[in-house]
Amino acid sequence: MGFPPGGGTDILARILAQKLSVSWGQQVVVENRPGASATIGANAVAKAAPDGYTLSMGQLTPNAIAPALTPNPPYDALRDFAPIVLVGTSPNVLAVYPGLSGGNAAELVALAKSKPSGYGIYPPLAALRPTRFPSSRSSAPARRCTMCGYVASRAAIGEKVSYSKKAKFEEVRDEVKLAIEAKGLVIDYQSYVNRMLERTGKDVGSAKKLYADAQAFVFCSAALSRKTMEADPANMSLCPYSISVYATAANHGTVVVSYRRPWRPDGSAASKAALKEVEALLDSIAREALGIRK
Repeated sequence: MGFPPGGGTDILARILAQKLSVSWGQQVVVENRPGASATIGANAVAKAAPDGYTLSMGQLTPNAIAPALTPNPPYDALRDFAPIVLVGTSPNVLAVYPGLSGGNAAELVALAKSKPSGYGIYPPLAALRPTRFPSSRSSAPARRCTMCGYVASRAAIGEKVSYSKKAKFEEVRDEVKLAIEAKGLVIDYQSYVNRMLERTGKDVGSAKKLYADAQAFVFCSAALSRKTMEADPANMSLCPYSISVYATAANHGTVVVSYRRPWRPDGSAASKAALKEVEALLDSIAREALGIRK
């Protein structure tokens, strides 16, 4: 299973595994190996012994889209798999906010072309611009990720702000953590990006080393989040916040601290003012971590 628990493909696989366990009289286990657009799980099956004990829950992404878009896919989707049975199908629906102009798909496409930076997938619910979701997440968490800011549509993504200095990565990383916590904020999640890339490189057919180390801190401010969302509920797409710390493999002596400006092309004056406060918070954390004064 190339997707994490909770998505449609995973749920279907678990229903099927339960039925097969009863039918065969032995336990069928669903093993989730998410990442790299589900190709990690598919590749594990492609490389497994051809004894019939390892099955793949095939799906559009690892069996068609990823092989077509990946320069050097780790498996041949046509040669390395033998189809057994069609388990299920699912529809794709184009949905938009009721107040959005455009009475049909043609009018909606024309509207999107007239405002190329204004529409994206999830909010607002105008599925017009392809958005790449984190490959380690399934469809259900991906929707939540977009709405929570992990993956923003074009309408909810700002320019990257970066600061750097020559230092040890561990020292700067710890300073970022301390700067966040010193403001009374709780770190929800710490992402080890470099480890993920090293772990999955072989699976996606790439041995290129990008970072000496790379991590990210995900957190939120109860006060600022409420303020921004009270100003405009659509600002939910900009929470939680994330600050990245990395040193590239080519320049490992220089550590970069970066974040994306919370930005939306629309919104009221109150919304823009609240987002400015969020930006000030992120900027102060990045500067404090590196000892940079304004």
